[in-house]
Amino acid sequence: MRHTERKVGKSGAQGGAEAENVSAIIGLVTAGNGYFSAVSFVYRAAEFVFLFAFIIFLAVYGFANVGEITYEKAEYVLRNFTLKLDENSENRTEIIYDPDSRQSFALFGKGLSVAGNSGITVFSATGRKTCSAQYSMTSAALSASDKYSAVYDSGGTEYLIFNSFSRVFRGTSEFPVRSLCMSDSGRYLMITGDSEYNSAVRLYSSDFELMTVFRKNGYVTAAALDPEGKRILIATVDIDSSGSGGFRTELTLYEAGGDSPALTLDAGNVFPMRAFFLAPGDAGGDGGFGLLCRDRLLIWSPSGTQVCDSRFGGGNVELFASSGDTAAVVLRHTDSGVSVTYSITVAGNGGYSKYSSPLETDGGGRPSSLTVGGGRAFCLMPGNGTVFAMSSSDGAKKTYSCGRSDVEEILAYGREDLYLLCRSSAFTFDAAP
Repeated sequence: MRHTERKVGKSGAQGGAEAENVSAIIGLVTAGNGYFSAVSFVYRAAEFVFLFAFIIFLAVYGFANVGEITYEKAEYVLRNFTLKLDENSENRTEIIYDPDSRQSFALFGKGLSVAGNSGITVFSATGRKTCSAQYSMTSAALSASDKYSAVYDSGGTEYLIFNSFSRVFRGTSEFPVRSLCMSDSGRYLMITGDSEYNSAVRLYSSDFELMTVFRKNGYVTAAALDPEGKRILIATVDIDSSGSGGFRTELTLYEAGGDSPALTLDAGNVFPMRAFFLAPGDAGGDGGFGLLCRDRLLIWSPSGTQVCDSRFGGGNVELFASSGDTAAVVLRHTDSGVSVTYSITVAGNGGYSKYSSPLETDGGGRPSSLTVGGGRAFCLMPGNGTVFAMSSSDGAKKTYSCGRSDVEEILAYGREDLYLLCRSSAFTFDAAP
């Protein structure tokens, strides 16, 4: 009994100590209630002030820009959001469009633009039609980027600019448009004539306002605008002043917003057909710029140092394409005017690496399309839709069978995917290395 009583007495002492501890804790909490209440009050007040300021900002901004806020713009924001969701989707479907004369294809962001003499159709990355417009041109040409698609009447004066959903601008040039180049920033340039000079290159902003006119005494045969719309490359051909009867090409590089050249180069006795910019390569190349000429492919570093001079050895240019850090050209070779063969040259890493290979055209015919993407060149061979691929980094080759004989053109998108473009439909094809 005493043992039990002793045990009970000890438990009572412990209970008393625990009660004292709880009372002490409750006292501390009670004493701190004023502090926590003050913090809570300040937080609620700050939350209210922020919400009130945000509402006032929206009201003031809306009032100040009431003329700019329209149903069409709100609809554009919503549709553009839907388009971005499409770009992140892996689900791609067959693309259907109406056949047209002088049909042109171009990547528009991660989607596709199809233009002809009578109209343009724009598709999202999943193949959903987002824009369709009709017009009438004699010789329609297409230039597209991440932001806009531009259709111009080559040799004419009219040009149209579209976003993903509708036409956003209709322009008329005072002089015939020889070429138009659209950048990812929305800036674009046009090669035109001029009232006092033989040629002019006109640079426009993404708001379709004229920024600068570069006038040339010689004939501008090629010009390019880099993807950011910050650098302009112009190739001008003129009679050689030495009296040799030949001609010389001057290459000028401008910064957007400047009138004076940032760089001027004498390209020599060559005739430029295309001008292009190259991005920095994965292997450490600096990028740069280049010219496709009748008899050679020339590439310079950004500072103007020549890094590639690939002579064609009597071959004639059949196809050309450039994208990223890679440029590729398909040549046609004629032996004694009888047998015809083809070859491909691929320059990568900003021109520091170069590989060439013959192209086998079983049963005759000619390569019909060339595209560049992900550091590889893809060439559509004659026959049953065979595609020859060649890497610009190591010269590795691979041949793909598309299983279709009606493919007319190919376009590379991403690093290992192709659009197979037919007369009235397009399909996607996995061209993984």
